[in-house]
Amino acid sequence: MEAEVSVMFSFQNGTDIATSSKINAAVKSNTCVAVGADDQRLHRPFEASDGSVTGILMQSAVHNIPGTDHIPSSGSKCFAAQGETSFAIATSPSLLSAAAPCKTRASSCSRFVSARASDRNRFFSCASPSSATAADRDKGSEASASRLWRLFVAHGDIAEVLQHDKVVGEDAAGTAQAAAVCLRKTLRPLQRELFPFALAWATPIVRFGGGDCFRRYFTRFFGHSGDSSAAIAAYALHNAADWDGRISAWHSETLSLLPVSDNSSTAGTDSSGGYYRHQLFNELYFLVDGGTIWTDTSAGLDNPWQESRLAEKLIDIAGGDRGSQLSVSLSELQQLRVRMLQHDEFCQRADGGDQSAVGQFMYLEGHEYLMYNTYDVHFYASFALLMLWPQLELSLQKDFALAVCLEDRSIRRMMGEGALRPRKVAGSVPHDLGSPTEAPWRKTNAYNFQDVSNWKDLGPKFVLQIYRDLTYLKHQRLGKGAINTDRFLQMTYPILLEVMHNTAKFDCDDDGMIENSGFPDQTYDIWTAKGVHAYCGGLWISACNATCSLATQMGDGATVDRYRDLAGRAQRVYVSSLWNGRYLDYDSSSSKHHDSVMADMLAGHWYARACGLPALLPPRQVLSCLRTIFQFNVLQFGGGQLMGAVNGMRPPRNRPSPGLQASASPLSFNMAVSVVPAASSYSSPSGGRQDLASIDHTCLQSREVWTGTTYALAATMLHEARHVDGPSSQHPWPSTPPSPLIRQASSADTELVEPLLPLSSEAFLSSAMDLDDVNRPLTAAERRELTEMSHCTARGIHDAGWQRFGYWFATPEAWEKSGNYRSLGYMRPLAIWAIQYVHETSKKYV
Repeated sequence: MEAEVSVMFSFQNGTDIATSSKINAAVKSNTCVAVGADDQRLHRPFEASDGSVTGILMQSAVHNIPGTDHIPSSGSKCFAAQGETSFAIATSPSLLSAAAPCKTRASSCSRFVSARASDRNRFFSCASPSSATAADRDKGSEASASRLWRLFVAHGDIAEVLQHDKVVGEDAAGTAQAAAVCLRKTLRPLQRELFPFALAWATPIVRFGGGDCFRRYFTRFFGHSGDSSAAIAAYALHNAADWDGRISAWHSETLSLLPVSDNSSTAGTDSSGGYYRHQLFNELYFLVDGGTIWTDTSAGLDNPWQESRLAEKLIDIAGGDRGSQLSVSLSELQQLRVRMLQHDEFCQRADGGDQSAVGQFMYLEGHEYLMYNTYDVHFYASFALLMLWPQLELSLQKDFALAVCLEDRSIRRMMGEGALRPRKVAGSVPHDLGSPTEAPWRKTNAYNFQDVSNWKDLGPKFVLQIYRDLTYLKHQRLGKGAINTDRFLQMTYPILLEVMHNTAKFDCDDDGMIENSGFPDQTYDIWTAKGVHAYCGGLWISACNATCSLATQMGDGATVDRYRDLAGRAQRVYVSSLWNGRYLDYDSSSSKHHDSVMADMLAGHWYARACGLPALLPPRQVLSCLRTIFQFNVLQFGGGQLMGAVNGMRPPRNRPSPGLQASASPLSFNMAVSVVPAASSYSSPSGGRQDLASIDHTCLQSREVWTGTTYALAATMLHEARHVDGPSSQHPWPSTPPSPLIRQASSADTELVEPLLPLSSEAFLSSAMDLDDVNRPLTAAERRELTEMSHCTARGIHDAGWQRFGYWFATPEAWEKSGNYRSLGYMRPLAIWAIQYVHETSKKYV
């Protein structure tokens, strides 16, 4: 017995009927803000020329945007003569169907009233028409929506319902209008069918608060008409199957780089556990949901407009006779696909970061922090852009190189310290490329909390990102050819030297090491550091080594000698000032938190491993630091639950002096206790009270878990585990079972039943490593331990953010132990791709 199945997809336009009447006047006067004709033609049906696609184009208006009231409504910078924004919904009666044909029919309703102004507080849902009486459904706010629903229920089709309705006067303001498409199929028993629908939108022109307007990059293919969403929807339906296959292939290729577990119960799965797979891909949401702007510009200026004849045809198609049904040519869609594939190959072969080919890319620091490409945060997030869209990463780095040369002497009062400071000092790396409310690229440093011209981390981060990008692309083949980075290096090298020269001025005593100035002068912008700093000092040493390597490539012998000497002297100062026998102190000051355990203390070493640079510390000192961080900042902070690495922990009050006993792993201690006391001590199995480390409450940031830096820490642990034996397609450790503690923590299928318990601080700190030979290679067991530590550390962000706190697709910058968050939807968690970077590059050149 056959069954008829109908599915309807409706979408409400953001432009009400009153606005569409104003739009009509704008159209007649040919002003730039026009988005439609009269209110009856704001929505128009369209079809593909072969009938494979049917849909509705809805013109819209984006208005009342804060900070943009002064933008001129017409002029040479406005390109959208007919429509700045449009939406399109569409379906296909023939595409994506099963092999066995079935009876199929598509229908549409171009316009119906979904909610009237008089009833705006009770949005009408087509799924529940019974909420009103039969008489009410034929009048008032539900009239056309009710008729549409009854058609759908009775016939499985929909049709136009507003031929005779008029909404005028005061009721027009706030009266919402929508459109719908419907697909009906006749199915045989056990037959499976897809019902494809597409939603597309097009806002081809980017408008910033300072008045600048630029074309988005997609206008190269679909033109700059605001009506192009119809062509985009049709293109999507015709290519959906191909996209699905390509995405699946990309997933498989990416996951194939993960080592396979030796545990028989999880044979054939990656050893990181199932959480990593979906977390890796899901965190990419921010690259498109982070206020992302991709423009067809170079250095903040429009690229020459060379729209092809094909794009002109698409514009004509989408903007034809406003009273007729639009038609999208199937042949032109096919040509467009060929053109896009050719353009993709061209961009892969273009010079690195050639903005005339790839345009410019910007994304916000976060949904609450409205600054583009915040550089100290991109330092962590950039691995995702580099590995997936390397040309956009190089384009972004070019923007910062150019911005180093900018100067803006306008004076602002810093919100943090209250001092008056110039906005941008020439020769300094900017904190960001500007705000959407001003003029990005032209007015940098929208951030005004601290004086970023005196930050100690921005210069080294610029050098290290440039070096990492060049090193990665040197060894990574993309498509049919490698990206040519020669011109990129020639362009950035002199700027890089200027940045290093200016950063070296922070060396106050000419010992080779830069010093922090006693205010929050780095990415932890309320956490004060003074003197030698574990975070900034490590970045400086690695930046000196990177500069030395780049100078060698450029044949610049004098620079090689200068920075080799600086790196050597700085490293000696770094160790002598900060190493306490177990880990690196936070800084060399006499502050109460100078010896706090900082989760990010090895940031410089992390990038050294990622770039193939000399290590920051010998291997056994690095292992000791990572064990300490894992013991205190991960295990003891979580109180038995994995929730990431807290930024700062205070060491136990009664810290024993480090001895030379045999090394004890924090993972090999199996404590059979089911709860963790909230106090700073607990009873050990042998009796007595054992001090635990405590959270560093110096400031808000010291007591927070930063999701992105937790991923970076996990990547550092994995780098150290993988680095020892060089390239390997499999993990270099023997197939010994992990400890019960770690098996419990890395289970992919079940929640943690018992909380994890750390070693007592006395047991951990008294088991100091034998550092007589700090350069002795790590054992296989130690490498496995580091890998398990990495999995547990990263797993905490998944368990806390995605399971306990529910921050799905909005991973915040930070949370506290209570789960209170700061800044939902943030850039830094993209650093999970730094872990994937280890899986990929450890097989190539580490």
